[in-house]
Amino acid sequence: TRPGRTRLYAGIALAAAAVAALAIGLTTSLTSGGSSNKLALKVSVDRNVATMTVTGLPDAPAGKTYEVWVINGATPSRAGLFHEGGKRSMTLAKPVAPGAKVAITLEPAGGVDAPTTPVIVSATYSA
Repeated sequence: TRPGRTRLYAGIALAAAAVAALAIGLTTSLTSGGSSNKLALKVSVDRNVATMTVTGLPDAPAGKTYEVWVINGATPSRAGLFHEGGKRSMTLAKPVAPGAKVAITLEPAGGVDAPTTPVIVSATYSA
């Protein structure tokens, strides 16, 4: 494994661990390998159109994509794909009801029908 990929995967694992410890309106500082990344996910809804903004993710590695999920209850629904890291805002393909969770995973390019990897970051929408 190349050193860059090792750091990326270590950062993603660290982010997943932080997500497990945090909940609504997730904002946290993560440190891995001597660098500090601010990982944050915010969700807003205006006139039934949901938008999410995520910061602090690196670009997805070759052959992978970030997939956004809207989770109402226990059922995740595909809501979008993106590859670029940094600060990314996008309109979601699914509506987000109060109490629903928006989550991001790293998946094979083109996306999948259901999450296959741990959640990197998530936030619960409250109206």
